Amino acid sequence: MARIRTIKPEFVESESVGKLSREARLLFILLWTFVDDAGRARASSRLLASRLYPYDDDAPKKIGGWLEELERGQHIRMYEVDGDQYLDIPKWLKHQKIDHASASRLPEFRESSRALANGHETIAPHTLDLGPVPRTLDLGPERASALADVVEKVSALSVDWKPSEAGVHYATDKGLDPQNTAETFTDYFTSGKGKREKRTPSAWEKRWRIWCNRDAEMKPARAIRAETFDQRRIREGTEVILAYDREAKNDRC
Repeated sequence: MARIRTIKPEFVESESVGKLSREARLLFILLWTFVDDAGRARASSRLLASRLYPYDDDAPKKIGGWLEELERGQHIRMYEVDGDQYLDIPKWLKHQKIDHASASRLPEFRESSRALANGHETIAPHTLDLGPVPRTLDLGPERASALADVVEKVSALSVDWKPSEAGVHYATDKGLDPQNTAETFTDYFTSGKGKREKRTPSAWEKRWRIWCNRDAEMKPARAIRAETFDQRRIREGTEVILAYDREAKNDRC
C-alpha cells in the first residue's frame, strides 16, 4: 500500500545522495512511499518495478542496478529471510517523522542475513527473481581497504574545527568575519541537533560554504534586528527631517 511521505529540503544537499545517479535518487524517494512505518519492504525486483514504475517497460531490467547503487551507498540494506528478499532503510527516521507508527509485519534486518568477509559482499539478485541464489562482488583487498579508509573519515565535527585557508577566503569574500562565523558553525554542529551529523572532511568544507552563503543572505536582516531603540528613533527622525527639507525645497522652487 502506498503511503504519503515528505522530502526534507536538506535532502538535496546531502553529499552521499549527490553521489547517486538521478535514477537511483528517484528510486530512493519512491521507496519511501513503499516501505512500511519501520522502513522495511519486500525486495523482489519484479514487485518493486510493477509498483513503483507501472508505466516504464525498461524498469524491470534496470531496477536491480539502481538497488545495488543504493546499497553500495549504504542508503538501503538488502537481506534474505527464509528464502525471501527484503530491504530496509537504515536511517529511516532521519528521512521521515512517523506519527503513530504501525508495527512492521516484515522480519527485521540482521547482519547474519548479509555475508561480509574478506572484502567480499554477498548481494541478493535483483533483476530476476530466480530464488535465493547469491552472487558475489569481489572488491579486492586494495579497494576494500580504501573503502574502509573512507568510512573511517566520516565523523562528527570536532569542537576545534577550523575552516581551510580557502574556506576563510570564501567567508571573507561574502563579507563575513571568518572567526565569528566559524564559532557559530562549530557551536551548532557540536551541540543540539547539529551534533548528530557526520561527514567527510571535504563534506564539512562544503557545508561550511553553504553556511557562509546563508549567513551572507541573512546579514542585512540581522543588522536591522540589532538596531537599538534609540538608534531607530534617530534614524527615523533623520528621515523625517530630510523628507521635510525636500518638501520645503520643492515649495521654494
